[in-house]
Amino acid sequence: MALGCLEKYEEEIECYQKALEIDPEYEEALNSKRETIAIMGINEQEKEKND
Repeated sequence: MALGCLEKYEEEIECYQKALEIDPEYEEALNSKRETIAIMGINEQEKEKND
C-alpha cells in the first residue's frame, strides 16, 4: 500500500484492520497486515543497529 512507501506503517495497519472488520476473511488485507507488521520489526532492528 502507498502508506508503506511513506513509512506510515501504523496508519497502513489501521486501514487493513478496518477492512478486516468489514470482512474478517479478506485474505489480502490479512496477509498485507502481517507483512507490514514484519516490515515494522525489520525497520526497528535496522534503526537500533544504526544508533
